[in-house]
Amino acid sequence: MHSIVKKIIVFSMLGVMLAGVGASATEASAKQDHKYNEQRYEQQNKNYHSNRDHHIQQARYYHEREMQQRDHENDRDHRIQEERDRHSREMQRRDYENDREYHERQQHEKDHHENIMTSLGALALLAAALDN
Repeated sequence: MHSIVKKIIVFSMLGVMLAGVGASATEASAKQDHKYNEQRYEQQNKNYHSNRDHHIQQARYYHEREMQQRDHENDRDHRIQEERDRHSREMQRRDYENDREYHERQQHEKDHHENIMTSLGALALLAAALDN
């Protein structure tokens, strides 16, 4: 019983393979239908031009996207530098402040600076997540 099932499976696989070889051989055979060949050539030509246009549009899209990313990165870097400059100015002691006022303002400024830098970092992570 098992040998019959094995033989059926083997012969059916051979039949499928032979059908595939026969189909590819008839497709590869030379055809004398010139009208068909002209239509095929025209279709290939259309496909070539549409693919070329698609690739050009795709290249433009990626170039614009890259330029936008650079602008966002430059903008983020500029905002970070502005915040660091502001923070360094605010951390300096003022002439009219006593020690208690200076330390309170310093602590408040540290908290504020940390919040700003965290939000800028979160925006960078969000932008990176949305780009991917």
